Amino acid sequence: MRGAVGAVAVGVAAVAGAACATGGRAPAVARHCPAATHADAVGCVERGAFGEVEARYPSGQLRGRGRYVHGRAEGAWETWHANGQWWRVGAYVGGRETGRWTEYHATGAMMFEGSFVDGRLDGPWRTYFEDGRPAGEGTIERGRLIGTVTIHGRVDPWVSESTWVDNRPDGPITRTQDGVVRSQIEMRRGVAHGLYVVRGADGEPVLTVRYEDGRELLEAPAEPQTETETRPQTESDGAETDAGGGSDAP
Repeated sequence: MRGAVGAVAVGVAAVAGAACATGGRAPAVARHCPAATHADAVGCVERGAFGEVEARYPSGQLRGRGRYVHGRAEGAWETWHANGQWWRVGAYVGGRETGRWTEYHATGAMMFEGSFVDGRLDGPWRTYFEDGRPAGEGTIERGRLIGTVTIHGRVDPWVSESTWVDNRPDGPITRTQDGVVRSQIEMRRGVAHGLYVVRGADGEPVLTVRYEDGRELLEAPAEPQTETETRPQTESDGAETDAGGGSDAP
């Protein structure tokens, strides 16, 4: 059942990915690098740079604005998409995200909201799809997932709920759609351990697999019974036995 294992891995990765949609990224603005991309902009900052900085897209559209102290982002920062919509809004202390941050889709709809402590997510977080529907929510403590995590399907209206302990799923991961539990798997310390059950739209099981420490268990088929073991004794059998079969009678 490699497909079942793969489905679990994908589900766990989706939860972690939604929770860490941002986290620790450098500001998208840099002194002397107006053409730098969002990913490499921080490498263009001069060592020891001070003061307010701005960066713009080739079109002239403002891309980011903030302040550096000793070459590190400090205080309030804002970045924008190429179409002028907000991208990320928050604050830095010593070059690390601090306090509440929000992130937006290019459409202007909110994509992420959460709080940071010393550059790591800390506390409740929420993510959203472009149309404003919730995509995921949960809690992170010092950069590690804890407690209940809820993930919503982008296309199909399914909802996945799981429990996390120290950044690993621990307990059941349940996926529900249209009020019916469509799948559930037991996890222990980040690996499948227990039953994995997939159900049809009517709620009836269509697949059941048992795992132990991430390995699928194969149950041996029952040994077939012989005719002697399965055939019930009849009255004639007993009579024949009492008569000794006729061969030893005096």
